[in-house]
Amino acid sequence: MILAAGPPADVLRWLDRALARRAMELDAVPVRVQLLGAELAEVQAAKAPPAEVLAEVPLGFDARRDAESELSSAILLGSDAQVDRLLRLARRHGIEPELAAAPMQRRLEEFAGGWIDRGPAYDPDRWARREEVLDITQEALRARLNDGGLAAVRAALGRLFRYFADRSGDPSDPLDRHLAAAAIADLPKRERPAQLNALLDVLSRSSSPAASAVGLQHALVEWGAVGPDEAGLIITRLPEQIEILPEIVKVAVIQLEAEYPSEHMLEVLASLDRRRITLPSGSLAGLLTADRDVRAFLDATSTDEFAVNRRYFRGMVARLGRAAPAVVELRLRSVLEACLECRHPDVGGEVLTVLDARKLRPSQARLLIELWKRELSQPEGIRAVIWGVNCLVHPELPARRREQIIGAIREYRDTLSREHHDKWYREVRRCLDPTRHETWAEVAGQDAGKPRINLWKTRDGGRS
Repeated sequence: MILAAGPPADVLRWLDRALARRAMELDAVPVRVQLLGAELAEVQAAKAPPAEVLAEVPLGFDARRDAESELSSAILLGSDAQVDRLLRLARRHGIEPELAAAPMQRRLEEFAGGWIDRGPAYDPDRWARREEVLDITQEALRARLNDGGLAAVRAALGRLFRYFADRSGDPSDPLDRHLAAAAIADLPKRERPAQLNALLDVLSRSSSPAASAVGLQHALVEWGAVGPDEAGLIITRLPEQIEILPEIVKVAVIQLEAEYPSEHMLEVLASLDRRRITLPSGSLAGLLTADRDVRAFLDATSTDEFAVNRRYFRGMVARLGRAAPAVVELRLRSVLEACLECRHPDVGGEVLTVLDARKLRPSQARLLIELWKRELSQPEGIRAVIWGVNCLVHPELPARRREQIIGAIREYRDTLSREHHDKWYREVRRCLDPTRHETWAEVAGQDAGKPRINLWKTRDGGRS
């Protein structure tokens, strides 16, 4: 009786909700069919449909076909504003209008064109067929960009980029680059580097990274998305054979000249240097000269010549020793890593001796040992112990550095259980040159000929 009276949409919505929660034992299909018709009339009268997605009702083949046909006809005949509301209504009712027919394709292309030209406040996240409609819009934007350049779509992209945030990840595509650049430019400055980093990750996997990287730089510059942090990321992350735009270099250099020296600054300078980009600033050139010496040492430690040519070995360590103290200190973490990875057993002792000879306060040799101590308890701590033992046999190592190394190894030793101590001792001994076994036994508190435990910390804190 209620349905036969043609109730308004509000009454039908009340009935539909009651049926969804099983408050009444009635057939839900007639209610849902009539509700769609009532809400369709509201949409055509310029009223937005409710945002709530309705509970699923099994309409059956005929009723669903009729609903799809009714919505499709309304889309074909409706204004652009009505199409937006109709797509939202279709999603609310779980109806997928058929888009394959040529008239529907033409209507949606017109709808996308109007959205691009006028930018009304549509709500694509609540559309049925969202992906298909966004595909049509994106292709329209791409065609305009190809025909007329950025000027033809800049205003539209500035309004619409956020709707394509989940589908603009291909830096090889010109439209995607501009969508990504517009999105980065819209972010708070603190959030931009992470977004750019993710984009550069995608770029590194691109089939044509060089062309894509230059295009991406142009897009970022055109959208005003390049600040100091972004410029540094681009310079350090892009392969050296890829050109860096002068506008980006300029942003980076201005920041570097105003920045207190840091390891990040050195990385940017080193990347500019490898690209043979001349720096206008004398102070930056001085830092770069010092960093070249440090990087020459770091690069040399992984070469065969460093391992076999004594003259080359000492010359490269000397280059490290003459580099500006501020630069060496900033690179000290890298220096330690290079020493730990180096095949030359004397590199640690030689480096510590050269650094100690500079008579700096604080001593860079002591700072290097402090960094090394942290490595003892790391998963690769065995290599750190081996490095320390190799340092101890260096004849020129200052006595205070010798004491610091022995003290650090024994301090770590005393944290080990009986079982771990024995395994640790034997593993270090196995990896050492036999000529250094005696030194290792003395440091670890072992008898040189018998790898057994003489000293460890017991659970009650006593000694055994």
